[in-house]
Amino acid sequence: MPSCMRCRENSLTCRAPPGAKRCGECTRVGNMQCGLDGPDPRALQRERAQIEAVEDEAIALDEEAAALHAAAAAEFAAAATAAAAKSAAAVEKSQTAAAHRRRAQRQRAAFQAKVTKILTHEDSAIDWASMKADFASFLESSAALPAPSVAS
Repeated sequence: MPSCMRCRENSLTCRAPPGAKRCGECTRVGNMQCGLDGPDPRALQRERAQIEAVEDEAIALDEEAAALHAAAAAEFAAAATAAAAKSAAAVEKSQTAAAHRRRAQRQRAAFQAKVTKILTHEDSAIDWASMKADFASFLESSAALPAPSVAS
């Protein structure tokens, strides 16, 4: 006589009266799925369908996760590109400001030399006293331009 799955798994003696749906052990413990008649094909199909549904859901979740990762990577790359562009613009502006500062310093030095040369030359046609007063403040403030401020 064939034994049910529970009895086989637990190494029990499977006894059932003829025509019974469950063996004595399954009846005693209240196991409604005795399987004395053999496995139920519909139950096996339902179980397989449930497993396949869970696998399909896992695949769909993996695809969604991959899409989210790709979108996040694209957003990060775009943000990094924008930040790099801003940084490059800032560097370019700093370099331009430094070039302008050097040019102004050279022009100031040349102008100072020119004014000093003119003011040291005695010519009766020029009112040197008023010219010296006009350029005195400029000559005194001939210090270099302030250093650039660097934002961090």
